[in-house]
Amino acid sequence: MEQFKDFNEIIEPDVRNGFVKYDLKKSTSIKVTQKEIYNIIEKNSLSSTVPEDVKSYFNTIRNLCIYAWYYYPFYTTANFLFSTAIEMALRIKFNDKETAFKNLIKKAIKQGLIRNEEFYHEDSKENNSIDFIEILKETIPYLRNSAAHSEYNAIIPPNYTLEMLKITTNLINQIFSKD
Repeated sequence: MEQFKDFNEIIEPDVRNGFVKYDLKKSTSIKVTQKEIYNIIEKNSLSSTVPEDVKSYFNTIRNLCIYAWYYYPFYTTANFLFSTAIEMALRIKFNDKETAFKNLIKKAIKQGLIRNEEFYHEDSKENNSIDFIEILKETIPYLRNSAAHSEYNAIIPPNYTLEMLKITTNLINQIFSKD
């Protein structure tokens, strides 16, 4: 169970951030540092074509990811909020407050705003072999709904949240790339 942090521990790193990543090329495990996480977050930014409201919201979530170093469950909160940032971007793009999130994603795909060829996967040299659009159009609304209507307190690790950051950056930049 999560505990309320004592005032004297507010800026103490959460011990759960001592996670390790495995480097397949070197066959070694390495501890991830706060600076490494910061660098990943920093390099995932939105383009100049994205509206200011979306950028501001997105940057708030990025900052939450940074502060997750001090309170690990913030990764879970950020992961949920990234899906709401995608929804916000679509609602602004289409000026639509009524349509279901899943249908907004389908509309963006149909209009060519979200394209498979714009996605990448670090482990795949042939990006075309994976249909990211088919995966994401079902998964992102499901994850958002699962978090919004949760039946238990799930804790999502940093690597999942940082991957969601990359996906969110990619999607929002695609949505507004034709403006």
